[in-house]
Amino acid sequence: MDAARVDANYGQAGVRDLVKKRESNRKYAARHRDEINEKSRKYVAEHPEERKETHRKYNAKNRAEHPERVREINRKHYAKYRDELCEKARKYRAEHREKIKERAHKHYAENRDELCEKARKYVAENREEINERQRKCNVERRVRVLWTYGSRCVCCGESRYEFLAIDHVNGDGAAHRHKIGKGGSSFYAWLIKNNFPEGFQILCWNCNWAKGVYGKCPHKEEREA
Repeated sequence: MDAARVDANYGQAGVRDLVKKRESNRKYAARHRDEINEKSRKYVAEHPEERKETHRKYNAKNRAEHPERVREINRKHYAKYRDELCEKARKYRAEHREKIKERAHKHYAENRDELCEKARKYVAENREEINERQRKCNVERRVRVLWTYGSRCVCCGESRYEFLAIDHVNGDGAAHRHKIGKGGSSFYAWLIKNNFPEGFQILCWNCNWAKGVYGKCPHKEEREA
């Protein structure tokens, strides 16, 4: 609270009384710190929901009145305790996965129109950035899958990732993609999510096409001859 507001609300005499009261409160807190902390812990244990609601209201008011200051405090806190906070978040998500999903579904159901409008607006204003980010993500995902499965065509030895593709060893690629409902970049995501299952290999586009159309790659025929 700045000096002008204090003056207007309390007057000179009131300001002096306020300063004395605050000083008295600080001295009392210093003398009875353990007792105050114990009472606070007991209250929190007995009134957890009320305590949470009080914090929520205070934080909402603070964010509304001082948004920049709150963001700066949060940035500094995250920078200082990043590893600890990330580990805590991972642990919480692992232990409360269903609760998080339920809360997200409930929030979406209650705010569907507002959230959809916000998403549409964001996409319209940031389309190029989103597309570029998605392209980068797709390339990284594809390279990760190719690297895990050997990063080289098992038929001709081609190693340039632009020319490589994932092949179903048993030749049932179309049926499998239809079954899981995924193709293209989503198929690479499926492989990652399922921890790179067996039954897949790397072929270059030429070898993969020949195998799919003719049932056998000419390279294989040459080797057998």
